[in-house]
Amino acid sequence: MSLAELGQQYKNGTIIIDHSYQRSLAWPAAAQSFLIDTILSGYPLPKLSLSQTTDLKTRATKKAIVDGQQRTEAIMAFLDNRLRVTTKKSKWHGKNFDQLEDEDKQRFLSYMVNYDLFTGATDEDVREVFRRMNWYTAPANDQEKRHSQFSGEFKQFISGVTKIYSPMLDQSRTFNKRQISRMADTEFLSECAYTYLFGIDNAAQPKLWRLYEENDEAFPDEVIVFDAFAMAFQRISAWRTVFDSSITKPYNMQSLITSTMHLTVQSPALSSFGTGELLPDNAVLENLARLDRALQHDHEGADMERYVWACSGATNRKRQRSVRFRYFMAALATGDFSEAHRRSLDVDEA
Repeated sequence: MSLAELGQQYKNGTIIIDHSYQRSLAWPAAAQSFLIDTILSGYPLPKLSLSQTTDLKTRATKKAIVDGQQRTEAIMAFLDNRLRVTTKKSKWHGKNFDQLEDEDKQRFLSYMVNYDLFTGATDEDVREVFRRMNWYTAPANDQEKRHSQFSGEFKQFISGVTKIYSPMLDQSRTFNKRQISRMADTEFLSECAYTYLFGIDNAAQPKLWRLYEENDEAFPDEVIVFDAFAMAFQRISAWRTVFDSSITKPYNMQSLITSTMHLTVQSPALSSFGTGELLPDNAVLENLARLDRALQHDHEGADMERYVWACSGATNRKRQRSVRFRYFMAALATGDFSEAHRRSLDVDEA
């Protein structure tokens, strides 16, 4: 069914929205705008679900939208010029339907929406179908909720970064494909951006929610964080011999990426850890291999004890993250693990 057909049937009442099936708050304007931009860009949408009934006297049929109501209401609002595209980086920013170019209007009206149709089903039948569907559907995690709720500058930035660098997180076995499908890569890179901007902290969802919210209207650090990611991943791509080792486990990969970001584009938030020049690739690989061996229970010396401890439990706590960051700074810039060991005993990391 095209959006032109959906709009016409909605206006003449042959398709209605039945709120008794799906009681939920209306989408915020930003989410509605992002939906319109998605359609105009030609990206797919999830299916609608419709329930069809027939009036036995008039033999007229009527379809009720039982899943996809918010999407439909946003589409109708746009067609009626009650909604404008507000997504800042959209090429249609500021426009309602009537203000689109004719080719864009045609593309919007011709956009095809897939749907499932329940015919002759009672209300209880339909509700039972949705109960069973939801039984097998995993609830949205925090990152999926953030991705759904926000459509502003930071969300757009981190989505772009994920598109570029997620393949390396897959190749390094940092995350498997199922984890990536649930946006573990996006959350991971958001955490790296947070660390680069604000320093090392405990892993916690509230801080990532604030990062998205406070940078929704504008993300003033976009250029410098993008450059830090780009330069870090460029260097890391040369160290593929340590991929699929303990070095690329998520907790260590986070330390590797953020320390490389800091050494290539210095972060004021990480200045207490010092700075320096990256060693040549062969020296870096030798040092990373030593860190890996330390976790394989080889005898690498007393100067590796704190690193092993920081990788052995509570790996997302600030204290453990700080210790690992010092060791990765040493692996990348100095090769002096004894100094990393000494500094990791400092009171400020205890």
